[in-house]
Amino acid sequence: AGKGGELTHDETTIIAGALELTEKTAKDSMTPISETFTIDINAKLD
Repeated sequence: AGKGGELTHDETTIIAGALELTEKTAKDSMTPISETFTIDINAKLD
């Protein structure tokens, strides 16, 4: 948006997300272990 003027939709989304971070804990950002998986270190990814 440059200097001054209205904010774009993306800019307001970013600002809102940053402000919400003050209300979140690390637990809110974590993935439950039941929803994760592992891959063998020697597995070929293609």
